[in-house]
Amino acid sequence: MSLRTTAGKQSSATPLMGNRAEKSEVLNEDQQGNEKRVEVVRQVSHNLIKKITALLEAAPGSDVEKRLKKLPETGLSHALIEAASLLGDDTLLGTTCQMCGECESAIAKEELQCELDIEREVLAPLQQIAE
Repeated sequence: MSLRTTAGKQSSATPLMGNRAEKSEVLNEDQQGNEKRVEVVRQVSHNLIKKITALLEAAPGSDVEKRLKKLPETGLSHALIEAASLLGDDTLLGTTCQMCGECESAIAKEELQCELDIEREVLAPLQQIAE
């Protein structure tokens, strides 16, 4: 009877050792899969950072006033407001230019705010992921 018990223990011990080896292989495969996924995320992050940075009108992180002046909407706004002052408030075209100039100025400010939000909420987290 003791031979059977000993034999039973020996036979059951062998599969346990095999299970450990299988588990470590599975862990290694899982780890390799995770590393591949991390590398893909890193590559995607770098690609998105490049694309988003190119999308932004001015260099990220530069002075807000300088960035606002560089926007084409700001230039158009100034031109329209200047045209309105030359035409005068008493003309329909002057009033229209003034109103359009103010609208273009508001559009420029909104675009800049959108760019700042993209930098803060999208670009900065992506850069942290990429690092």
